Amino acid sequence: FAETLRRRAAALEAIASGRPGIAGTWVNAFGSITLTPADSGAYRLAADLRGDYGGDRRRTCQLTADLKPAGGGWLAGPVVTEADTSSNKAKTDAAAAPAKPPSLKLRRQGETLRIVGTIDDEGWDGFNDCSSMWQVTGSYFAAGKDAASDKADTTFVTPTFDCTKPETATDEEICADPDLAGNDQRLN
Repeated sequence: FAETLRRRAAALEAIASGRPGIAGTWVNAFGSITLTPADSGAYRLAADLRGDYGGDRRRTCQLTADLKPAGGGWLAGPVVTEADTSSNKAKTDAAAAPAKPPSLKLRRQGETLRIVGTIDDEGWDGFNDCSSMWQVTGSYFAAGKDAASDKADTTFVTPTFDCTKPETATDEEICADPDLAGNDQRLN
């Protein structure tokens, strides 16, 4: 438990503000995400997350994803998977289509990076190195000043109310999601 608190305190001390773009390392209470620029505005995401929920409830997740520009300022793409040839995997029907791997989308939201994980295929049975893909979803904070600025679109849509003082849980969700904030702008 003490080690978990030390890691979280170190992550808080490393948080930086005012960093441009999205390249570099981003942290939250459960670990870090590193984004590296690739060709044609794409990015390579590497996640190293460790959730300790007390007792034997621990979740780890190490994964990578190739993300490309998508609509609405999001970067999106599939999680990179490695073929598992171990005999422990259940054999599937050779004629069956392979399960579609989960995908991630992310975008800059003010001083934070919002990442959302989705699993579109219920036949997906997980990763070798990620016990809970859902722990990737969250908001991340810049860790340190990255000297290399990138040219990612980091525009941010704000709703019609003050996100520094949300009055309801709904207000918090609208502030956390640029799509919802955009809908709030259009409706009001």
